[in-house]
Amino acid sequence: SSFSSSFSSPLSSSSLLPAVQYTTWCSRAHTSGCRVDLNLNLNQNSSLIAGTSPFACLPSSRRRQMSVAASASKPKAQPLQGQDILSGDFDKSQFNQELNLLALKVPCSSIGPVRKKLEKSKLLLNIPRVKPIRNIPENKGEKLILLHESCTDPKDARLEEICQELGLEPALPHVHVLDYNFFTSDQVLRRLLPRETVADIPSSFETVGHIAHLNLRDEHLPYKKIIGKVIIDKNDRIRTVVNKTQKIENQFRVLPLEVLAGEDDMETLVIQYGVRYKLNYAEVYWNSRLEHEHNRLITEAFKPSDCILDMTCGVGPFTVPAAKKGCKVYANDLNPKCAEYTKINLKLNKIPKESMPEVYCMDAREFVKLMDE
Repeated sequence: SSFSSSFSSPLSSSSLLPAVQYTTWCSRAHTSGCRVDLNLNLNQNSSLIAGTSPFACLPSSRRRQMSVAASASKPKAQPLQGQDILSGDFDKSQFNQELNLLALKVPCSSIGPVRKKLEKSKLLLNIPRVKPIRNIPENKGEKLILLHESCTDPKDARLEEICQELGLEPALPHVHVLDYNFFTSDQVLRRLLPRETVADIPSSFETVGHIAHLNLRDEHLPYKKIIGKVIIDKNDRIRTVVNKTQKIENQFRVLPLEVLAGEDDMETLVIQYGVRYKLNYAEVYWNSRLEHEHNRLITEAFKPSDCILDMTCGVGPFTVPAAKKGCKVYANDLNPKCAEYTKINLKLNKIPKESMPEVYCMDAREFVKLMDE
């Protein structure tokens, strides 16, 4: 199955308030090397209107009866100043939005029955990533159950019937704050980056273990620190964000990179189809997009009786799984670091001694001549 996820975003640059993102994540999207696009998945008729609920922009098929009756205060945009741009610092509180809701105070022992009743009556808050049951400070015996944003009248007949049946107090006003942590990287960057200079939001990147690799355009470069910080904030498994600084022109096809945010740690572990690869992303060639082609050849073309000459083996994406399959493999790479990591990865994946490939470090033409002898 594919480990890549791509989401298109037709949002206009004039959008003011963020929308909820509905995203389908692949199970190994962060542990394997893959490309991930974090743009919003909304239809072309979706729009964001200042002063409405942050959920009003959802396509009708996904609103789940979300009403714009719940009010959300318009966040105060803070234009980025000189030092903010250079350091990547910004005020996260500017993303705070208030939802004016109703809530029921419910004994902990009655949470289950009350929740079931509210769900059946479609009165339970149903906002992605917002838990409808909240703790009450200094009150361990009761909790708050947040009501659907369309329920604005404490005397709603359905609500009064539930309260009477279960012996609950009338619904109380409750303000729920959507803060910085609620919003996606695309939504945050869309707010922070100036629309007059940045046409496209740079929210897509390639993941290589704990590393996020960006290819920023010239228009993005003044804001690279901010972009890196947001990606770190919004992706738990990303610890390092890098950007390619120029075209690949060196002999070993190694990417020229700069660290934008996080740890300056280029050695990482990538898992593809159950095979583990250790590599230093700044010292070896690695292309996550070849993952499925590697696996296709290994599963469909290679046979255990085959003898494989891997002339430019990299860190072993052909060599290691072919050896695991039982093929006789001779591996080579001109880059000494690639040859070194291939040997490391053969041991890491516990290739048996009888199937252990021979690894060389020389020009591919010389390698072929040597094998021909």
